[in-house]
Amino acid sequence: MSTKSISNLLLLMAALAAGTAAAAGNTPAGTNLTNTATVDFEDPDAPGTQSPTVTSNTVTTAVQAKPDFDVIYAGAPASDGTTPTTPISSHDKQNVLPGATVTTPYTILNNGNVGSNTPAATPYSVTVTPYLGGTVLPTGTVVQYYVGATKVYDSSDTAAFPGVINVPADDPLTPADEGQVALEQRVLVPASAPANADFAVSPRGRAGVYAAGTITVTDEPTGDLQYTRVRVYAPQIDVIPPSKDPGNPTNPLQTIVVPPSGPTGTPDPNYNPGNPGAPLNPVSPPGTPAGPQDPTVPGYIDPGNPGTSVAQPSTDNQIAYPPADTNAAPDVVTFVNTITNAGLADTVNLFPTDATGTPIGVNNNNGSFTLPGGVTVTFLKADGSPITTFYTDGSGRTYPTAALPAGTPGTPSVTNIRVQVTYPDSNSAPNPAPIVVVVGIDSGNDSGVVADGTSTDTILPPAMQFGDSNGAALGTDNAAVTSTQTVNPLVAPATSTAVSQNTTDRRAVFPMDLVNQGEYADSFTLAKATLSFPNVTGTTSTAPLRYVDASGAELPKDNAGNYVSPVVAPNEEFTVYAIVDVPADALAGTVLVPQKATGNYSTVEASDGDDVIRIAVVNTNPDPLTGNPSSGMDVDKYVTTGSAAPTGVPAEKGTLNVVPGDTLRYAIIAKNNFNAPVKNFVLGDSVGASTNIFTYASVVSVSATASFAGTVYYKVNGGAWTTVAPAAGTVVTSLQVAVDTDGSNSITAADTIPAAGSVRLDVVVTVK
Repeated sequence: MSTKSISNLLLLMAALAAGTAAAAGNTPAGTNLTNTATVDFEDPDAPGTQSPTVTSNTVTTAVQAKPDFDVIYAGAPASDGTTPTTPISSHDKQNVLPGATVTTPYTILNNGNVGSNTPAATPYSVTVTPYLGGTVLPTGTVVQYYVGATKVYDSSDTAAFPGVINVPADDPLTPADEGQVALEQRVLVPASAPANADFAVSPRGRAGVYAAGTITVTDEPTGDLQYTRVRVYAPQIDVIPPSKDPGNPTNPLQTIVVPPSGPTGTPDPNYNPGNPGAPLNPVSPPGTPAGPQDPTVPGYIDPGNPGTSVAQPSTDNQIAYPPADTNAAPDVVTFVNTITNAGLADTVNLFPTDATGTPIGVNNNNGSFTLPGGVTVTFLKADGSPITTFYTDGSGRTYPTAALPAGTPGTPSVTNIRVQVTYPDSNSAPNPAPIVVVVGIDSGNDSGVVADGTSTDTILPPAMQFGDSNGAALGTDNAAVTSTQTVNPLVAPATSTAVSQNTTDRRAVFPMDLVNQGEYADSFTLAKATLSFPNVTGTTSTAPLRYVDASGAELPKDNAGNYVSPVVAPNEEFTVYAIVDVPADALAGTVLVPQKATGNYSTVEASDGDDVIRIAVVNTNPDPLTGNPSSGMDVDKYVTTGSAAPTGVPAEKGTLNVVPGDTLRYAIIAKNNFNAPVKNFVLGDSVGASTNIFTYASVVSVSATASFAGTVYYKVNGGAWTTVAPAAGTVVTSLQVAVDTDGSNSITAADTIPAAGSVRLDVVVTVK
């Protein structure tokens, strides 16, 4: 056999069975097999909206020249390769008369992919000359070859007729069989050919063979020839005497005497003695054989013991700085007031008063008085027990009294009383005011109930607000409005110390107001926190909550790692900035930012839990040249030839040179580079391009795998989804792959590809 492939031979045999010889169609040299994959999916940032189709890189496979030819008997390719004495019967010519022309048909097949009709536009020429197979032609014999009516070779004039024949390639996409040329061999037997001359002539082709970029000339192997045998007619004539008289058949003629042939006188062995004239051992006619810090400085000087009633004594004024409590019950502060007496012994009346010394409030006639705002003032003995002595004025009102021993100006007597002030819980008040109680002391040694001396007891209640900053407005916050900061997890946070609400990087910044609505200065502890973010790998990543001031400097911390603000004056506010640098691998979605502030002396607490970080949907693998996240769904196509499947390296995206019969292995890898799951995913191989792989190649196998849990489905030629991959030999015009992830045993809009999930489609084909 020649260099023809087995597949070509099978095609030829099929053509023979159909009654005609045919060339085996090969993808023409110069053809570029370009192939591009696509991915369709729902935009994860706009649910219900399909994203534009994403297209992979184009893989190009350049079909190289693979020249090959064969000269065969017309209509009988299976008999290719005969000997001079074993041609097929139609080409075994017996009893050819001298001077005759022996004409026999042949076919030149272009079994390669080079021809003037191919994209390479390279004519493929086969030079045909006669091959004699070791026999000798009678002198004067001429061998000619014709293509149609055109003589292309003449052994008597090879300069004019060299036998060069252009054989077109057979394009497998066309129904016509372009890859063959009908050749006629003519053997002109000279008139002088001797009888019984026996010789054979076969057309023999010569054409270029391409190897390693060079062209060499190779003859058709002598074992791949197909002869026409010619045997010149030999007359069978003899003259013998008749045995009867032609004129008188009943009269025998004279007996033929066989002359002796040797001294022994024995009969000539060439004759039959029993039948003189009959040849011995006549010659048999020839047969025809078939043949992928807590600051340590407090906001004030603590004059007492935090956690108990605290008062700063002075002659006429005491100030209490009560801390907050954890309940909503009325708060109580008790002052110890000292009454001095430099005169006669006295019994004084006690009551709250105004600037005129007149009693105020509602006298409850039990030692207590109710003042506006729900404040109750109760007078007690020095030991805290109720006063049991009262003075009753003319109107029936009773006033608690205290007995003062006599004293002198130089040595006044000293009597202590307690003034208990009960007021509504300051924690519940949005912005409490100072509570000022003027204690009036009326001497019983004069007439009327008018204060002869006063002492002021002042309560400065604590209160605070902590919430999203609303600028310069004091005492209010944006608690009713959810503050959302959108971040891009792929962009590193700005290094500048200036703080702004920049939503183009992965830093979320929440300006927060610490509002001291209380009536004494305090500093505040901001609780440390660590936020958790689901990430693209299916686990979680963390990021700390930090606090900085307007300059960008981080606030000092206590020993536990909590942040501590500077001292904030009463009815003032301090703006801090809560900062979270979101991890780069965070999944798209939202994360709450819980915040809590606590007064360091007052212990008043306030929380803000409605701030939200929104992680934007981004492509975690942007374009390396532009950095633009044009699409978060990447699809790449790779190709190799031979037995090794693509490994997904860049070199496998380049142009690959192949020839017909080569095996191509394609890998299409689609990866979800969004930081969010993707719905309605369909991976497809390109459809309709005249040079796609399914046009010039035959399917050997198809398989797809997913990096996540699910069942792979295939759709072939627009048919139904099925879990069965197309078999070898399937005629493919379109191929799609999707993954059932919700267990519905079908492909639906609910199926998703997780972040970082990938699908790989492998297609193995053979180049036609």
